[in-house]
Amino acid sequence: MTIEYQLSISTDLKPENVVILSLDLIGVDYEVHDLIKSQKIILTTQDGILINAQYASKSWRQLLKEELNGLDANINVNFRLDKFKNREIQIKFLAIFTAHILNRVEGDCVFLSNHEIIILMRNSGEVSVNESLETWKLEYFNLLNQTFNSKKFNVL
Repeated sequence: MTIEYQLSISTDLKPENVVILSLDLIGVDYEVHDLIKSQKIILTTQDGILINAQYASKSWRQLLKEELNGLDANINVNFRLDKFKNREIQIKFLAIFTAHILNRVEGDCVFLSNHEIIILMRNSGEVSVNESLETWKLEYFNLLNQTFNSKKFNVL
């Protein structure tokens, strides 16, 4: 079973800039596997997380707009966790990585588990976190340096 997460965000940055900005700021070693003319980047972190960043498809953007009150995210950052490595360390990395992006990029976004369970969402500047997730500790959301409210979300 693969464990996947996705951050869809609205920004003027290119996909690789979104990823490299955050990785460099938190000091994580990584290996770039593929970089396609500012359209897509694929890399692996030292903890075995595969990261793929690219422009969101038209159909994905439309789904988000319809399901999430007009949220328009043009970049997708996908994470695939290594199920044989320490999951707690990997989830903490995702929390730190996401917090770094959200603290520096102001656009609307949604962070999902397995492409359908909302972990957090920022829409029109308001940040909401899913109150019914046991895997994500409150201390992770406190990394955001932004006020947030807890809310129950439907599955996409």
